[in-house]
Amino acid sequence: MARPPGRSLSDNTIPVGGSGMKRIAILYQAATPPPIRGVVKPLKPGGYRDSGADIGYALINAGIPLVTPGPCPAADDEETWTFPDTFSGIDQALQKGAEVLWANTTVYQDHPLEHYMDYIAVIGQDPQLVDRYEDKWVMNSWLASEGFLVPRAIQVRAGQEAACDDFAQETVVLKPVRGRGSQGVRKVQGKDQLRSEIHHWNTRLYGW
Repeated sequence: MARPPGRSLSDNTIPVGGSGMKRIAILYQAATPPPIRGVVKPLKPGGYRDSGADIGYALINAGIPLVTPGPCPAADDEETWTFPDTFSGIDQALQKGAEVLWANTTVYQDHPLEHYMDYIAVIGQDPQLVDRYEDKWVMNSWLASEGFLVPRAIQVRAGQEAACDDFAQETVVLKPVRGRGSQGVRKVQGKDQLRSEIHHWNTRLYGW
């Protein structure tokens, strides 16, 4: 089976035990990603700081050195565990001694993190691969081309709501092209509800 094309991440190794362990800094999502081919992926409230704090707490308890914005991260304060995924945030983490960046964030082509990946180890996804294959329509089409069974689907853009009329008598699951988890997923039935939900996506939340 062919794999989605892409490039490799940094070749830096990341020891996970012993005295040679590298110091890790965790990044959170600080800003809404830019539109990609006209599609917006809404910012997660808090930018994954909550899960970043969980990761940091687990690393410390496992004896893995962690770099944090302040000297003493608090178990009840998620803001004390992670750095923003901006140029200034990443620079701050490096200045404090980080040797590995844990990208607990949403990445995309030309994300600030991409400019550091040639000389520091990164735990996370390749921004260029995410930029392409996070698009559910692209990924769905690739899976179908490789022989996987996928549900019957169409892609609908702004002004093309009528293209859904063939599904008007069926129960339909709507998914935004870009999103996270089940964000924006709707189960609908009937032409009016179908068109209303698509219009809501296009004009208020996901772009197009």
